[in-house]
Amino acid sequence: SKEQILAALAGNTLFEDAPTYNWAAYYEPQGIARARGWSWLGDEEAVGHWHVNNDGLFCVTWNRKDWAGGTENCYRVEIQGQKAVLRHVSGKSGGDRTLVLKNGNPYDL
Repeated sequence: SKEQILAALAGNTLFEDAPTYNWAAYYEPQGIARARGWSWLGDEEAVGHWHVNNDGLFCVTWNRKDWAGGTENCYRVEIQGQKAVLRHVSGKSGGDRTLVLKNGNPYDL
């Protein structure tokens, strides 16, 4: 539900440890998102806006055009313990992702 997704994400971080890069995003309760991706090639940072719509979709828009085209992307979210499964519904960032849900802002974003 919308309330469950808000409770899980607001004030917490999603983290991805992929083979070639790491990525983390902190979701402020006020709707601001702050993220960083890092790899051996260097770091990238972005700021965005997030919300959960009335259909229970988690939606985010990043200020970087090279992050999902700078357009809003929406996902169905399933929380499974410390994992968040994001199933892409709309926008340019196709593909499902499984991320680690971490309490607070452990990466100081």
